[in-house]
Amino acid sequence: MAKIAVNGFGRIGMLVARRILDKHPSLEIVAVNDLANESELKKIFQNDPVYGLYPKKIKAQFFQESEPVQLPWRDLDIEIVLECSGTLTEFEGAKKHLTAGAKKVIISAPSDSEEVPTYLLGVNAI
Repeated sequence: MAKIAVNGFGRIGMLVARRILDKHPSLEIVAVNDLANESELKKIFQNDPVYGLYPKKIKAQFFQESEPVQLPWRDLDIEIVLECSGTLTEFEGAKKHLTAGAKKVIISAPSDSEEVPTYLLGVNAI
């Protein structure tokens, strides 16, 4: 089972977590990092004002760390960090998760860094 961490648990981070819990049993969300209060985030996750009630609970460790290199990704054996904060879209910012021990980072927003490829699923290229 692949261990996942979500950095940024706002609109995108929560929707990605819902999708993983619903459709990808081979993935396990083991950690969430967001500067907001854990109990409030969990409440919003389960009572989303747009998507409605969600019956499953997220059973991840929550962190409130502003500096990604301080996160325990190595200790938690995180394989993939889903970078959903919207602030670490460039290579140097996302690389901090690798320094913390993650094996890969997927950025949820477009990047201007040449080292970061952009993939658009479901879009036909011309």
